[in-house]
Amino acid sequence: MENKKLDYKKNKGDKTVSELQSAFYAEGNLDLVFLINIPNKYSGDAFIDKKVKSVSFGDVFAIDHVDLDYRHRTLFVKDWYVYTINRNYIKPRWCELNWKLSTTWDISKDGTMITIAVGEFDEKGDHELRYITKRQWTNNFKIDGGVEGIPLGGKAQAKINVGYSGTDTHDTNVEEKFTRSQGGIDDLGTAYWEYITPIVEKRVNKNGKWGYEINTITTGTIDIMVLPVSY
Repeated sequence: MENKKLDYKKNKGDKTVSELQSAFYAEGNLDLVFLINIPNKYSGDAFIDKKVKSVSFGDVFAIDHVDLDYRHRTLFVKDWYVYTINRNYIKPRWCELNWKLSTTWDISKDGTMITIAVGEFDEKGDHELRYITKRQWTNNFKIDGGVEGIPLGGKAQAKINVGYSGTDTHDTNVEEKFTRSQGGIDDLGTAYWEYITPIVEKRVNKNGKWGYEINTITTGTIDIMVLPVSY
C-alpha cells in the first residue's frame, strides 16, 4: 500500500478529526470467511465449520498518526494543508469474531490438529479457495488432573495435563477447496492449531495490572486468538 495523501484548502483552520476520519478510512466493508476443518479419524472426511464476518476498515485497522504539512498562507491564496498517512501509521486491531464451534473437538475420533483457512470475498477473481489440511491421529490419549498452587487471588486452580503418544501420521496432508457460486475469493492464508497447544502462555503484569498472555496463531496475514468458552 502506498502512502496516502490529501490536499485540503480552507479559509479557516485545518481539518477536524471527524473530517480526517471520513477522508482516510476506507468506505465499504471487508467480508472475511473463516473455514475451520476438523478431520475425522474413521470416515476420513473433514467437518467444516464456516463463518463469514463483515468488518469495516476501522474495525480491523487503526490510524495512529497523520502528518500535517502547512504549505503557505498569503493575502491572495487560501490556507493550504497537506495531510499524509505513511503505511507504518496503520496498525492492525483485534476484532471479535464471536464464534463458537458447532461441534465438540474430540481427539478420540477427530484429528489432533484443526486447520483454519481464511479468505476475503471479492466481486472479481478466482471463485475457488484451495488450502491444505494437516491430518494426524492419536492412539493413546490421556488426561491427568490435579491442583496447582494458590495464585494472588487466593483461590486454588484446577490444572489439567493433556498428552498423547504414538501418533498415526499417514495421509497427513490433504487439499481441500471452498467454492463460491458467485464472485471471487482472495486467499488470506491458513493457520493450524494443535490440540495440546496451550491457550494461556503465562501470567504477566502490564501497567500494574495482572493478566494472562494468550497464545496466537497466524495465517501470515491474519493473527488468530483462540479462547476457551463454557458450553
